[in-house]
Amino acid sequence: FAALTIAWDAGARRALGLRHPWRGMLRLDLPAATAALTLLPAAAYTATWAGWFASPLGWGRNWAQATGQGPYYFVFDSIRSWLAYHFQVLGFHTGLSTPHNYQSRPWEWPLLLRPVAFFYETRPGCGAAGGCSQAVLGVGTPVIWYGALAALIAAVAWYVATRDWRAGAVLTAYAAGWLPWFYYAVADDRTMFL
Repeated sequence: FAALTIAWDAGARRALGLRHPWRGMLRLDLPAATAALTLLPAAAYTATWAGWFASPLGWGRNWAQATGQGPYYFVFDSIRSWLAYHFQVLGFHTGLSTPHNYQSRPWEWPLLLRPVAFFYETRPGCGAAGGCSQAVLGVGTPVIWYGALAALIAAVAWYVATRDWRAGAVLTAYAAGWLPWFYYAVADDRTMFL
């Protein structure tokens, strides 16, 4: 999206008839776009970890000391522990390849073919012939989900017919969030869920 916004800025400058649209974009628009699309989101994400940084009780909070990677200054130890936490999460999720009954592949997601089971329990009795069961499933609301799928198909048709940049922006966002999962589904057969 950063590349898309600076290209739009340069395109707007060119549409106005400016002689050097890219030069003006680099000098005037790129610094603001960098702040808005990288620095502010990074600061907002880091701020969500304030409780973890403020307390020594968070999981992995003292990783630097526990692994003999410190002590340095307190601030650096906490940042190193925070980064180690992120790398551990990434390592777990990129290495997960155990088959699961509720796993699904990216090409199944738009059709809502397989929900995610968060909880399932059966009990005998309960006045039912086969007993009772209860489940908590993560599944999209069908009216909203399939309405969004219809809107996505309409956006593809609109973009192909008109090359409207607004439809292209929506499709770029959808593709950026969905298409990378195809690589992981095919290349390393990773366990993944909707």
